[in-house]
Amino acid sequence: MNFYKNIKIIEPKAWARAFGNTDRGNLNLSEVSADTFELTYFDIVKPEGHEFPAHFPQCCQYHKCVHQDINSWYEKFPKCCAHHKKLLEAHWFNKSDYNGVIRKVESQLSYTEYLINEKIKNVDWYEDITDYIEHNIASFGQLPTGYGSPVGLNGYLQHLLNWLKNLASDTYKLPPDKVKRIAEYIEDYQKPKGTVEVNLNALINTYKNWLKVFPFSTSYFKNLKPIYQKNIPILKGAPRTNRYSGVSKVKLSTQSDLIEFLVSITKKLLEQVDSTELVESGVLNDSKKHLIELVNAIHKTKQVQLTNKFMDEELKYIDILRQWLFNEKEYFEEIEAIIQFEQSPYTPKLQLPAIANEDTFEDFVCDLYNKLYPDHLYERFGKKGNSQKGIDIISTRSKVALQCKLKSKSRANVKSELKKDFKSDLIKSKDLKNIRIDHLIFASTYEDNVDLNEYIEGLKNDLQVSFSVQYIGWENLCAKVRNYPDLLRKYFFTTSL
Repeated sequence: MNFYKNIKIIEPKAWARAFGNTDRGNLNLSEVSADTFELTYFDIVKPEGHEFPAHFPQCCQYHKCVHQDINSWYEKFPKCCAHHKKLLEAHWFNKSDYNGVIRKVESQLSYTEYLINEKIKNVDWYEDITDYIEHNIASFGQLPTGYGSPVGLNGYLQHLLNWLKNLASDTYKLPPDKVKRIAEYIEDYQKPKGTVEVNLNALINTYKNWLKVFPFSTSYFKNLKPIYQKNIPILKGAPRTNRYSGVSKVKLSTQSDLIEFLVSITKKLLEQVDSTELVESGVLNDSKKHLIELVNAIHKTKQVQLTNKFMDEELKYIDILRQWLFNEKEYFEEIEAIIQFEQSPYTPKLQLPAIANEDTFEDFVCDLYNKLYPDHLYERFGKKGNSQKGIDIISTRSKVALQCKLKSKSRANVKSELKKDFKSDLIKSKDLKNIRIDHLIFASTYEDNVDLNEYIEGLKNDLQVSFSVQYIGWENLCAKVRNYPDLLRKYFFTTSL
C-alpha cells in the first residue's frame, strides 16, 4: 500500500500546523488527528492459485445472495446508517470514489474463502489466516472520525462470518474447531473497544525527564548514558509483521506503562551497584571525590525536579533515586570520617579534642550511649534550667542515668569541683520519686582518674544510695566513639567534610 496515494487530506491547515511545529522544533514528533484525513480503499492481490468460479458471482446461491445484499446496501449508501449519513454534508466526500466497492467486497470474500481452504491444514494456519483477514480489513481504508466504519468493511466481515458459521464446516468439510476460532477472531474485531489516547510527544518528554534526573554523571553510570539516550522505550513488546501486507505492528506504551518501566529500570540499575565491594576492591578509592559526585547528583535531582514538570507517577522513581543517593552519601561520609580520624593526630592515643559546649556535650553522650546500647533508648532528661535532680540523660527501659560534667583540664582544682558536683548530684538524685534508676554514670570531659572512682565508691556508701555509681572520663569516651564514624563526623569532623 502506498500511504500517500490513498490519503485524502480534508483539513490542510491542521497538517500545515503539525509539520510547522516539527520544523520549528516545538515538538519531537508531529501528530494529526484521524478527523483530518480520509484513507480511500485499495485493491489487494488475489492469493496464488485462486480462480473465480464460472459466472461469479452468479455461480451459486450463496454468492448470489451476497451480490444482492451488497448492491442493495450500496444503493442506500451513505443513507444506510446515522454515521454514514453525515457524509452527505461533508464537502470532501464523493460517492463515486467508492463505485468499485461492490466488486471489492465480492472478490475479497472469494479470495478469503479460497485462502482459508488452502491454509487451514498448515501448522501455522491461525496466524496465516488472521494475517490475511487483517490485510483485507486494512484495504478498506478509513473514514475520518465520526463518519462511521470504512466503506464496505461491515459487508465483508459479516458475510465472511456467515460463511464460516453456515457453510465452511458442512459444505467445505473444514475442521469445526478451527472454523470456530477464525469466527471468534472476526467477532472480537467487531466488538466496540475502549481507546486509550497515547501522546507520543508526552511519552518522549517523560523519558527525557528520566534521562535528566538519573545520576549518569556519577562514576557508577557515566558509561551508560549514551546507550539510554539512543533508545526511547515507547514501544510495548516486539513488532510483528503481517506476512501479506508487510506492515509491522507494535503496541505503544501508555504513560503508565512507560513510568512503570522507568521505575523498574531505575531499581535494576541501582541494584547492580555494590559500593562496599567497589571500595574494598579499590575501584572507588577516593571517597572525598566520590562524595562530591553524590552531593552534585543530589543537587541536580532537586534542581531538575524544581525546573521541570513531573507527573505524580514520575515521583515514584525520583523518590527511589533520592533515597538511594542519600544512602550512598551517608555511606561515603562515614568512610571519609574514618579516613580522617585515622589520619588525625589524635588517633594514636584514641584522643579527641574535648567538646567545649555543655549542651553539645550532653547530646554527644546521649548519642554515644544510644549507639552502644540501641535497645535502651536514652534521651535527654529535662532542659537546662529545669530541676533535673542530678540527671541529664536517662534510659527508663534499662534504668540507667547519666550526668554530664564539662570541665576544662587547664583549670586548677578540677578534681575538687568534680567531687563537690558528685556529692551534690547524688543527694539530688535520691529525691527522684517517680523514676527508678539502678545505675548512675558521671561522664566528663576531664581525664579518667582512679582517685575519682574511689571517691565515688566511698560517697555511695556514705550517702547510702540504692543504685550503683560510675565515673567515665574523656579517654574512655574517646575509645568508645571511635567505632562510630557517623558520630565522629557529627561532633568532630563536620568542618573538614
